[in-house]
Amino acid sequence: MRIKWKRSSTQWQTYALSLACCLAMSAPRAQLTLQTGERTDANSKTAHIELIDKLHQGRIDLYFAGDSITRRWGTSDPAYKEMLANWRQNFLGWNAADFGWGGDTVQNILWRLQNGELRGANPKVIVLMAGTNNLGDAVTDPLRPVKVTEVVTGIRQILDTMRQLAPQSTVLLMGITPRNGKNGDTSVVAVINDINQQLATLADGKRIRYLNINAKLADANGKLFDGMTVDGLHLSVRGYQVWADALQPQLVELLGPKAKVDLSPPPSGDPSARVGNQLANAGIVPYSDKLNALIDPAEPIKLVVPGFKWSEGPVWIDDADGGSLLFSDVPDNKIYRLREEGLLSIFLDPSGFEGKDASAFREPGTNGLLRYDATHILAANHGQRQLTLIDLQTRQKTPLVTYYNGKRFNSPNDVALAKDGSVYFTDPPYGLAGIEKSPLRELPFSGVFRYGKDGKLTLIDDSLSFPNGVGVFPDGRHLLISSSDPRAPIWKLYTLDAQGKVLESRQFADASEEVRAHLPGAPDGLKIDKDGNVFASGPGGIHIFSSQGELLGIIRLPDAAANMAFGGNSAHTLFITAGTRLMKVETRTRGQ
Repeated sequence: MRIKWKRSSTQWQTYALSLACCLAMSAPRAQLTLQTGERTDANSKTAHIELIDKLHQGRIDLYFAGDSITRRWGTSDPAYKEMLANWRQNFLGWNAADFGWGGDTVQNILWRLQNGELRGANPKVIVLMAGTNNLGDAVTDPLRPVKVTEVVTGIRQILDTMRQLAPQSTVLLMGITPRNGKNGDTSVVAVINDINQQLATLADGKRIRYLNINAKLADANGKLFDGMTVDGLHLSVRGYQVWADALQPQLVELLGPKAKVDLSPPPSGDPSARVGNQLANAGIVPYSDKLNALIDPAEPIKLVVPGFKWSEGPVWIDDADGGSLLFSDVPDNKIYRLREEGLLSIFLDPSGFEGKDASAFREPGTNGLLRYDATHILAANHGQRQLTLIDLQTRQKTPLVTYYNGKRFNSPNDVALAKDGSVYFTDPPYGLAGIEKSPLRELPFSGVFRYGKDGKLTLIDDSLSFPNGVGVFPDGRHLLISSSDPRAPIWKLYTLDAQGKVLESRQFADASEEVRAHLPGAPDGLKIDKDGNVFASGPGGIHIFSSQGELLGIIRLPDAAANMAFGGNSAHTLFITAGTRLMKVETRTRGQ
């Protein structure tokens, strides 16, 4: 027998549904099912799309499903930043992702699971709490049986769906937490207890395990203890910690110890709660309290301008007009200018290759840019296969260096300027069609070079297959290079003497685990702040390291990050080029 539950608009309609339910329950071998419920409001539709996108932005070993009680714990919404901090305190390192959505009934959760929000995730553990939105603050006695049956039937169907979509997962099924209505009314608690009693029978103790934390949240009558919720329903940080404490032994058993690096997708939030151009599925993940000196973990990441082919190599230029950001679109062979007030224009077209047939190039434009002196920027020029000085006023291009030992560079990628005026740059073959197999290649290696103020060109390293980003520490005696080779996705540190000669080198950090988890991006462009902290593009976003290589946090992004630059009127804005989009986030530090 199939019964389609619908919320009735009057007491009589609901009471009739209750009678129908009771009769159906008395029928022999009756099989009750609920009709799934799609949320049709625009905000829920947007959230559904973003949650599906979230599935593909990291590794998920621990999946939370539910309503607003679940959602508020792991959301990026600024209003719940204390809850998010608690979430990270308890689950960081277990690759946890929150897929709760506010206001959902069991029918709504069932619809979301059956329409893509679990497909392909394959988590090891799923935590499910659902059903409170089917009840409201009070349930009269005639409605009690139908509400109990509605919720239990819905959760049974949710568990069946989870078994189908994630057959290897262990589900931790939570009892519905107590809720108190106006003036502390506990009338709904009796219904919750009835439901929880039946939910316990759905567990097998192995693949489905039942947990009930209500004795820690409320007294025997369902009266909530002080401080456990913020409104009689939604948990406070103290309440969430009670939940986390109950989960911990199960998670240690099922997931093992926490990893040093978390590979989960960035936290998502309520689309309607975003301020300005705040990006979805983006956030800052702290690994150390030291990060707070560099950036607020609750700071939103904002979209500045979309619509590029591949944005790269930004540099901030202070000028009398308030300053501007210059950045490359490498495949489109242009340099753009963005004014502080948001006005976007083309600064240089073409920026690199100037011939008619660019078919020999994969990316014919400029890549990394830096402020060279008062009147010029210096560009790593794919299309001309050289370092090129560009006059800020006339836009005239002048080659700085094009050859090493009489052989043309591959396609210079990124540049950094030391305090002594020396230029360090990388030269992988990314700009050439066919990359390392391009017939245009003259050098048999991808080099890291130093070009001194005396005009002397020195090879620093020829051992990296794809050297990419480059940065010089404030002391001028240490050089950092990123390797974007997926077989060796590392950052390499070089110690230099006063003449720029390499004294020693070592691995600074390794992104192999993030690459194996298929996080978007690779070690790419980087910037070093005034104190020697490193902001480096890598898998999943911008990796923030101390000068000693300690990972302090990651600015998690939905797109692969390419490069960045400090700038803006405050000099604290970090502008990020990430694929088709230019983004920004406010920091508490600045560049050199």
